[in-house]
Amino acid sequence: MNNKKYKYIQKGFSLLEMVIVIALIGIAMAIVMPSRKKSDRKIVPLFTQNLNTLLRKAYLSALEHTQAQKIYFDIKRGRVEVQQETDKKEWITHNSLFVSIPQQIEFRNFYIATKQGKKDQLRQETNDVWFFITSDGIAQEVVLNIVDITEKAAIPEAGLVLNPITLIFNVHDEFKKL
Repeated sequence: MNNKKYKYIQKGFSLLEMVIVIALIGIAMAIVMPSRKKSDRKIVPLFTQNLNTLLRKAYLSALEHTQAQKIYFDIKRGRVEVQQETDKKEWITHNSLFVSIPQQIEFRNFYIATKQGKKDQLRQETNDVWFFITSDGIAQEVVLNIVDITEKAAIPEAGLVLNPITLIFNVHDEFKKL
């Protein structure tokens, strides 16, 4: 008689293996999800930081080319870009100088100081607003009032006030006016 041992080949996963895999996925999600929620709450500070970096580049371009720079908010396309004045008094866009406007941000007011006085440049039907940095590197006074529409935003309403000399937007936890 031939005594052959038959090996039982198991196909599939045991209950214990499934429990271990589900526990590992749960631990990974517990680590990843809180950090993702924290980054969602930092939309306004991150946008402000990117905007300040863009202003610094526009400032350097204004000084280098001795020409005014337009900081152009194209709200419909969701971007802020730098445009430079040409000798023909036209404006050309720097292809590399722009920042995206996060979809979670809505603009409520855009106040700008002009020679004629203070002006609210943003209206419901307006898709674009702008201000200038002169060839000497000085900007107009500007206030942006924005709303972070995400739930549990760290700063739901913010007033971004531009210092025209340092070209830095400072974030305030409330709407501001000029």
